[in-house]
Amino acid sequence: TDVLNWKDVALVTSYQAVDGVDGVSIAVSNGVYYYTSVRAIDEVGLVSTPVTSGGWRFVQPADAITDLAYAGRTKSSVDLSWSSPNDNGAAITDYFVEYKETSSGTWLVFSDGVGAGTTATVTGLLASTSYDFRVRSFNGGNSPYSNVLTQETAPDDPFFDPTVFSAMNLGGATDSAIVALDDNTTINLNGSPLAGSPANAGQVLTFASAVGDVITADKPIFVAGRLIAGGSDQNQGNIVWNSPDWAGKDFITVGSRDAEHVITIYAFENTNITITEGAATHVNNDPVTAGSFATYRMPNNAGYKIASTGTITAYQYSEGTANDRVSDNLPILPPATDIIGIPSRTGQYTTIAASTSYNWYESDNTTGSGTMTEGVFVSAGGNGSQYSSPASRVIANDPIIGRSNADSDGYDSSPFIPRAFMKQRYAINHLAEWVSFASDQPATIQVFQPGGSHTTLTLSKTGNNPLSPYFGRLTAVPQGTIFESNVGFAAYYESDEAAEGSSVMEDETVLFGANGVGLPVHHKLKLWLDAKDANTLYQANDCTSIVSSDGESVGCWKDKSLHGNNATQSGANKPTWKQSVAELAGAPGVDFDGGTNYLNFAQSLVDSTEYTIFAVVHRDTTAVNNYFLGTQSAVANQGLHMGFETNTSFRLGQYGNDLNVTTPGQIDSSVALVWGKLDSTGKTVFYNGSTNTDATATQISSPGQGVIGRGFDANGFDGQVAELIVFTRALSAGEIDLMEEYLRDKWLRPTLLSNVRLWLDSSDTTKLYTDAGCSTNVTAPGNNVLCWKDKSGNGYEAKQSSGTVQWQNDGGRDVVAFSSDSLMISGATSGAVFNDATTLRQMDVFAVMRTTATGSDGFLFHHPAGNGISAKVPNGSNLAQINMDAAAGGTLTAPWGGDTATYYRWNFVSDQIGGEQAMFRDNNLLNLDGDANSVAIGTENFYIGAENGSANFQNMNLSTLLIFESKLTTAERHMIRAYLDSKN
Repeated sequence: TDVLNWKDVALVTSYQAVDGVDGVSIAVSNGVYYYTSVRAIDEVGLVSTPVTSGGWRFVQPADAITDLAYAGRTKSSVDLSWSSPNDNGAAITDYFVEYKETSSGTWLVFSDGVGAGTTATVTGLLASTSYDFRVRSFNGGNSPYSNVLTQETAPDDPFFDPTVFSAMNLGGATDSAIVALDDNTTINLNGSPLAGSPANAGQVLTFASAVGDVITADKPIFVAGRLIAGGSDQNQGNIVWNSPDWAGKDFITVGSRDAEHVITIYAFENTNITITEGAATHVNNDPVTAGSFATYRMPNNAGYKIASTGTITAYQYSEGTANDRVSDNLPILPPATDIIGIPSRTGQYTTIAASTSYNWYESDNTTGSGTMTEGVFVSAGGNGSQYSSPASRVIANDPIIGRSNADSDGYDSSPFIPRAFMKQRYAINHLAEWVSFASDQPATIQVFQPGGSHTTLTLSKTGNNPLSPYFGRLTAVPQGTIFESNVGFAAYYESDEAAEGSSVMEDETVLFGANGVGLPVHHKLKLWLDAKDANTLYQANDCTSIVSSDGESVGCWKDKSLHGNNATQSGANKPTWKQSVAELAGAPGVDFDGGTNYLNFAQSLVDSTEYTIFAVVHRDTTAVNNYFLGTQSAVANQGLHMGFETNTSFRLGQYGNDLNVTTPGQIDSSVALVWGKLDSTGKTVFYNGSTNTDATATQISSPGQGVIGRGFDANGFDGQVAELIVFTRALSAGEIDLMEEYLRDKWLRPTLLSNVRLWLDSSDTTKLYTDAGCSTNVTAPGNNVLCWKDKSGNGYEAKQSSGTVQWQNDGGRDVVAFSSDSLMISGATSGAVFNDATTLRQMDVFAVMRTTATGSDGFLFHHPAGNGISAKVPNGSNLAQINMDAAAGGTLTAPWGGDTATYYRWNFVSDQIGGEQAMFRDNNLLNLDGDANSVAIGTENFYIGAENGSANFQNMNLSTLLIFESKLTTAERHMIRAYLDSKN
């Protein structure tokens, strides 16, 4: 008989975290993935097998936003603006906006979608209600909350209707002129159609006006007029009408010459007005009934504070002792702690607080500081006449206002604006002697003159002070000129029309403008369909019943362009909503079945005009005549169509006037960013970076119905349309670049996928630095690159290892050039590119590059873990090579097949889990085998351009290096190919 003895074990007494020995690792690096192993120890001392977690990482959140500011309001919404904070090495991918009634303790999340934009419009609010707002960013971790902004919504008055654009003649202009920023703008004066309405973009309408007149329009406008009290400059003024954004309750202003200073207010609510000059009270609790005007005259040259218990809007001018002047006329804007403008000869400032400290910064690198006191104005900055320079930005601890003074002619002044009030679009209603601009960013302003002339102006500054503003100026600018940028700016003009009855020469005038609808380009936008915006997809053709479930029919796809060109289907042939398209990282699309399903839209919007059409599409088949846009016409130059003529040919066609570009087949390239353009020189078609042109410039003249999901003769599209955008003009190359970047980042960006370990992008100059401290960005080709920051969010910095790489422009392509040089990512500083203390089993590497010299055993990259992880393009035997633990057999080679003049998209895949290694040049599979290994990763350095940073240099121009710590699916690979090809 066998006798067995054992000891009862009742409990596990402790657990140990495993870091390779025993103990607990607590030092973790920002953005690096880690894995946690836990093992149990019982009372006997027996140790269990470790259980290992999935990957996790500590991401240091971005800093808190400190400048959340009010940027405008309506009776049911509040506009917010803020600056992007320091991201601490992990890119910000989203902002969370929260709000609550000030009287409530419960914060609510406002759903504004996912994006890194620094503005938001919080909708669905109650009129005349005080709300609190706060914002925080997300970069893999949530930042602290911003400062809390308290702002009241506007009263329930038609002037603050969010569906219209309004302006009030508070300054008393007797003759006025209005300009439209968009085609087919319906304009009403005091509720009745204005003569000449609707107006097209840049069209100016003149009319007689009176104090209290209100203009409303369905699209953005600008309006100003003149007030005449005599024949000389100081007896007349160019009067800008008041914008709804300029209304409020608490104001401050300056009067500096020609007292008395006339202040006119209009009350939207019953209110009491108090006006003080420091300790002196000039108006004490004066009641004003809603819908009424009140005028006050201030006796001294001083700073004045206007306090109102209800919402008002205000205007001022100085009339002199004889009450016959109209000098220094300007709207009174709400105060702010951060204002921007152009002081001309000098700026004049005052504060709403008893005393506040301020700093001012100018675009010529001049700075200063001081203290403002309530009731007193200070002069600071400026050194140029007629707004010739410089721009100024003033930041204070408490709300302030500023205005220009003495620009050398016209006896006038114009206000600084709160920085948050900068807009993206403006237009002038008169011939201008000059137009000047200020911004906190180096805005590139698109200038559209009547008749079609299109130029650009890029704002500039001297020095590198991050708080200094940027400045620009144009002269002799025709009336009807429109100015646009993808960032906000302030704008001022001076009329030069001596004989014009609705303006005054020599008077500097602030412009009010509008933001775009969400695209980086706005002018002549006529159709914008966006499947990511769930609030634009409806089941019924009358745009009711929002689509909410996968496979539901789409009867209306609502246009976001302000033109109401909705795409609809009233019959049974409705497409469906596809909630997740794998090739778009799980984003939605509108799904068409190949012929039966389609949506109708107004084809006439592209008739008899130049055009530019953008789309992001995914096709499900290799079918021919696979068109996603068209007209049901097969007559020459009537049958507009865009789509796939064959499996390997994408077409922009007008039927009988067609242009194709060769594409990869659907099996290699199923998702695409595409565009087509018609201008006076011919057509251009673009598919994921490939283009073709012709010289046939005939415009479309079609009586047919426009359709989405079909081409001519009902040739249908089998796939999904994610976004479709139509402009009725030919965009410039710079504008096309902006649109491509917008669509690429929205739908195809690599970080939409998981497990991105490293992303180096030579076209992003904000990530390239001339110093090892990563503080000074490159500015010109030939600059040395001593630091190249990662865009994956993992916080890596590739720094100089040997030699010196340079930022270059190679035939229009921005690259980092290696010639016996290398960069290194320090494993000790930021953790290994492939996670510390893990086993690497899968990787997917993309590189867009041109090999500039062959013959050496050059390393594209080298991670010296195990027996080495690397790629060579080519090696010393003129073979492309990937190594994953090379000495153990994890090597795959293939004939390089390249040359030193061409950029290729290389893709190296190693998958030990699935037993596969593969190598692609562009879409060509060069080799495939099953001999893939795994490698234990420590905290090794990662080298780019050489083995261990000092040998076997890869001579190359590198555009992009993108590394995933996983094997991509076919759908994901198609998405990344589309991103890289459309960019490079």
